[in-house]
Amino acid sequence: MMKTFYRIFLIAAFAVFVAGCGKDDAAPIDEPLGENPKLRAAVEAMVAEAPAVWNTLNGIEVWQEGYAPSGAWLNGSTPDSRHQVLSVTKTFTGMAVGIAVREGKLRLDDRIYELFKEEADAALASSLNKNLSESRVAHLKAVTVRDLLTMTCGHTTDPTVKYSIQYALSLLPYVSSSGIDVTGALNSLDLTLPLLFFAHPFNDEPGTNFTYNSLGSHMLAEIILKKTGENLCDYLNKRLFEPLGLEKPVWDEVQGTTAGGWGLHLNTDEMIRFGRLLLKGGEWDGVRLIPADFVKNAVAVQTLPRTVEFGYQAIGYGFQTWILPEGFMASGLLGQYIIVLPKKQAVIALTSDVLSFSQLLGSLVGTTQSEALLELTWKHLIPAL
Repeated sequence: MMKTFYRIFLIAAFAVFVAGCGKDDAAPIDEPLGENPKLRAAVEAMVAEAPAVWNTLNGIEVWQEGYAPSGAWLNGSTPDSRHQVLSVTKTFTGMAVGIAVREGKLRLDDRIYELFKEEADAALASSLNKNLSESRVAHLKAVTVRDLLTMTCGHTTDPTVKYSIQYALSLLPYVSSSGIDVTGALNSLDLTLPLLFFAHPFNDEPGTNFTYNSLGSHMLAEIILKKTGENLCDYLNKRLFEPLGLEKPVWDEVQGTTAGGWGLHLNTDEMIRFGRLLLKGGEWDGVRLIPADFVKNAVAVQTLPRTVEFGYQAIGYGFQTWILPEGFMASGLLGQYIIVLPKKQAVIALTSDVLSFSQLLGSLVGTTQSEALLELTWKHLIPAL
């Protein structure tokens, strides 16, 4: 009887010991991250001032390492609302080129004339191409993928502005209070975008001078399609969007090709995720999505302005990305931004409505700027990080 009791006692004691060890050694439960109260207050202050300074603002979201994101959504927008982020699209297009280079689909030094010989020759023979000279032809034939990435293809004026003004009356039906249907406007033209790109004069030697160029960005999407057999949106879906946890976004097409310089629709959280990917050098959850050396070059100064300042805060241009003194940003017309600040381990996403054709045209010709929104950002958000 005593032996049986002693055996039961030992088993019970061992069970208590094991249970106690398990409690002590259990992994701590992660507490949910809280917002940075200073940043929360900064977001609210920016929202309060925005109606007097930038009344089209409809989305703010700020992520910083160690905190839950802080955000606000205005003018009928919600955290799930996807917006046309306009030229923020360009940075996604640029990163697609980096992925294609890693896969051996193309090289940065590939000459685009060899890829689009038929379209380029048609443009050279077109009545659109006036005052053609041997040097302009030589410049056209020398343009590389790298030159498109850095917006140094040899154009000395922005063909987007030229054609927008030239076809202004045709574009009017495609601008409304809900935004700009860039794709619809371009699809209404009889001319293809590659032909319009090659028909614009190449006055400079490629690789020498920066000129902002949305058609050049679109040519990168045309190159992705030609070299991979996939439209840009489909190409990035498995390689970028799905790994980041994004449902395949709406991305406008022009004449059957994903628009390389505009047309991507995202919400602020999706913009933040992309910014965090670049902040981490192209790696997400331990998986490399974009080559590290490509990202490093993309977010470093590759070219400088010719005679005028780039704009508020920008000090140069990388690969389809604006470079800041303390980081870099993807920038879209009339208040669309992804701002990445490595030293602060932070990403800011901003979206805005487009209200009128005059506002759009003013931006194209330089009379309307988004600087007021960036000034608000640097006044309120940056000091709180």
